[in-house]
Amino acid sequence: MKEETAKLKAKLRTKSNPQAIDWTKALSSGLTLLNLAVTGRTDACFLPGHYYLFVGDSQAGKTWLLLTAMAEAANSEAYCKHRLILDNPERGALMDYWRYFGSRLADHLEPASRSGPSKTIEDFYDHVDDAVGLGEPFFYGLDSEDALSSEAERKKFAKDKKTRFKISVGDDDEGQIKGSYGDGKAKKNSQMLRVAHNSLADSGSILAIVKQTRDNIGFDAMFNPKTRSGGRALTFYATCEFWFSVKGKIKKTVRGEKRIVGSVLKIHVKKNRIAGRDWAVEIPFFPSVGFDDTGSMIDFLVKEKHWNKSSDDPLTYKLVAPEFDFDGSREKLVHLIENDEREPELKDLVSEVWTEIEEACKVRRKPKYA
Repeated sequence: MKEETAKLKAKLRTKSNPQAIDWTKALSSGLTLLNLAVTGRTDACFLPGHYYLFVGDSQAGKTWLLLTAMAEAANSEAYCKHRLILDNPERGALMDYWRYFGSRLADHLEPASRSGPSKTIEDFYDHVDDAVGLGEPFFYGLDSEDALSSEAERKKFAKDKKTRFKISVGDDDEGQIKGSYGDGKAKKNSQMLRVAHNSLADSGSILAIVKQTRDNIGFDAMFNPKTRSGGRALTFYATCEFWFSVKGKIKKTVRGEKRIVGSVLKIHVKKNRIAGRDWAVEIPFFPSVGFDDTGSMIDFLVKEKHWNKSSDDPLTYKLVAPEFDFDGSREKLVHLIENDEREPELKDLVSEVWTEIEEACKVRRKPKYA
């Protein structure tokens, strides 16, 4: 018996790393720079069995990234059996899904339930549990948690409404309205997110929650001007936490007038359990096309001085790209790469430069437990 136990222990000790990632099952975000920031790979960002948190300002790209990731899933062989569930209590994603994200996503996207999106935080966790109960893998996106109320909030509102009516008719037996409208969502997240998070691994599902930023107040505001609601559990259980902001506007001269045609969005990976990297990437966004992945890679190579540019205009600057035997404007290079389907070459080049930067930033020490 002791010999068998010893053999079993030896077998377990020699077993390969149980934490090793199967990259064939990883999902791209649709943004090459963000993939690199999270995993160091050009084709991987989200892992099955994990939960992700998107936090950001209004019009900073949170919803767009959620739908882009879902479109990547809809077009991925590894995710062809996943249900694509968009729980949209905010009712703000009104763009043309077919145009921007393709027919595969538009045809397979489904609501949280037959009755529509969640209305309360309790509804949300019930719907996630229902999806888990079916035993099928899924990608569930909540947009946004801020749009949900709670059962406690609804009861408080009903009670206060009754009190307001009694005050209006002079029957003030209940006294004045007391207490705040705190909805207790932080407490619910603390209780229920653990259950939802732990249930994702068995089916290889992905959960993404979108949150709005709030202006921070008090002494800490000078260091962290933005915060969010919802409690600490939202961060604690997240594999990655992305913070979105608008860095600036992109303008183009049309008929002699400078007109806003897009924005430069900043996505900061504040928490990263996959590789521990703390990176921020900048992605051009145009309402006419969405995220400009190709343009962002060109801008990255220029910013890191792999290529030199002639001016500061975000759209029309000229550059020399010897790897593409090109000398001309940024827009012409974008069209050349996309029309000739040379995006893989550009991604490989960006990956090389990215890796060089990371290697140069490393501190070298002898492994303590080698």
